[in-house]
Amino acid sequence: MRTIEINVYQFDELSTEAQERALEKCRLFEVNYNWWEFIYEDAAQVGLKIEGFCLDASRKIEAEFTEGPEATAALIIETHGENCDTYKAAQEYTTERAELVTKYSDGTNTDRVAEGNEAEFDEDADYVDREFLNTLRADYWSMLEKEYEYRTSDEAVKECIQANGYEFTEEGEIY
Repeated sequence: MRTIEINVYQFDELSTEAQERALEKCRLFEVNYNWWEFIYEDAAQVGLKIEGFCLDASRKIEAEFTEGPEATAALIIETHGENCDTYKAAQEYTTERAELVTKYSDGTNTDRVAEGNEAEFDEDADYVDREFLNTLRADYWSMLEKEYEYRTSDEAVKECIQANGYEFTEEGEIY
């Protein structure tokens, strides 16, 4: 039998170089498991289902309306704050949609599309709906990117290390 003694240190006790190594070793801990879930849940609550995303240069996000664009806009306006990009997008969408109804009305009853104007209205409305969806995709992609960047930042990694009481060797390796 042999006995080996190893000195272990709290993060703050490490040298600057060892702290850097420790940060790099722990950087992905906070993005290892479903870190995006609360953003997906937020989207689902307003009628948008996110099915996947990629944070690389492709900036891809797959998302679709579950309740339709008008219902999603109404839910966003009801539940998101005025300073939120999704709120601003929903307000803009609602305004554009109302302007289309007025444009394709008979001029007297401006709160509905006039008979005979449905095809043109549908074409323009489909475009506005797609643009709203694309804007929401970009907004939620941005939320995901910001969350990832925060969770992998030095500040967040240090918080994770301290909250979990990790200990390190003198070289900054996790013990």
